[in-house]
Amino acid sequence: MSDARLWVRFGPMSAATPDEALLIEGDAPAPENAVVARFGMSAFGFGQSPPGRLECAPSGAAGHPQACACCLPRGGAALALGSLFMARARGEVGLFRAVRVVSLTEAGEAAVRRALATDPVVLARFRLEPPM
Repeated sequence: MSDARLWVRFGPMSAATPDEALLIEGDAPAPENAVVARFGMSAFGFGQSPPGRLECAPSGAAGHPQACACCLPRGGAALALGSLFMARARGEVGLFRAVRVVSLTEAGEAAVRRALATDPVVLARFRLEPPM
C-alpha cells in the first residue's frame, strides 16, 4: 500500500518547485502566487504557551497522562502545517504534493522536525523526505 502523506523537505526558497507549498519561518518575502504558511518564535518558544496556562487538572490529579493533548499546546510549526493541510483539503489553495520548509534559524528547523517527530496530527498528514 502506498503512503499518501505529503512530503516535507528543507531547503532554500530558491529550490522550491511549483508543486510545493512553502512553510516559512517569520515574515520573509514569499514568491507571488505561492501557497504559504508561516510560523515563528513567541516569547516562550516556537508556538508554545506559558507554563501551566492550559493546565486541565490540578498538579498531581489523576486521570490525565503526562503531556496529554489538552494540557500540552501544539507548537507553531505543527499549527502552520495543519493550516496548509486543511486549506488543501478544502480546496482553498491549489493542490501541492510537498511542503518546502524555509527556516531562518536552527531553532526554526528544529521546531518543524520536532513537530514531524512528535505531533500525532502532523504525523498522520506529513512525512519527512529522506536525505538524497
